[in-house]
Amino acid sequence: MTAESHYLDALEALEADDREEALLHARKAIKLDPEHADAWRIVSDASLPGLRKQPTLKQAASSLSAAKKVVALQPDDLAMWVRGGRLLSDELGLYMDALQWWQDARHHAPEEVTPIVEQAAILADMGLYGEASERLQSIIDEEEICGIVIGLPLNMDGSEGPKCQSTRDFAKNFSNLVDTPIAFWDERLTTVAAEKSLLLADLSRKKRHRVI
Repeated sequence: MTAESHYLDALEALEADDREEALLHARKAIKLDPEHADAWRIVSDASLPGLRKQPTLKQAASSLSAAKKVVALQPDDLAMWVRGGRLLSDELGLYMDALQWWQDARHHAPEEVTPIVEQAAILADMGLYGEASERLQSIIDEEEICGIVIGLPLNMDGSEGPKCQSTRDFAKNFSNLVDTPIAFWDERLTTVAAEKSLLLADLSRKKRHRVI
């Protein structure tokens, strides 16, 4: 079988949520063609346990390794930059590595605001609210933003955990530095809602991951 054949089998398995089979075929594709970016993307996808499930450290590291391969081959793949950055900070706790990751992303996509926002979020998680605010202020000034909505990461039962407190602390500090009004938004299930909308639009799993 060719690398492309294995890739298509991997894609079909991933569509069926058979992650082990997807990984098997994607790795076979990569063995035949180490620069098959789509196969590496499937390895990153299939290494994770699925929507709203917490990955193990091993799963996160495996997905991150594949994401690194994708962005090396296709530096304009913002979805993989986002995944890699969030795996580094949220799952592996490697904040300094995550900051450098986003700095590299800014080099490849200087017009994108996502890397700056992600860097600000990481700095806020580290308690460096002043630096986080400075980065966001640069976006406000450049884009002439008139209002800010911050996602509040509530627990599924509506209670607030450490992430919520960090978010509120950041917003309080940021509001002291800018005149721009700030509002909070309950971000529970926003990813799920987006996924459902794209399913209704009949987008493939691969394309959904590129959007969300």
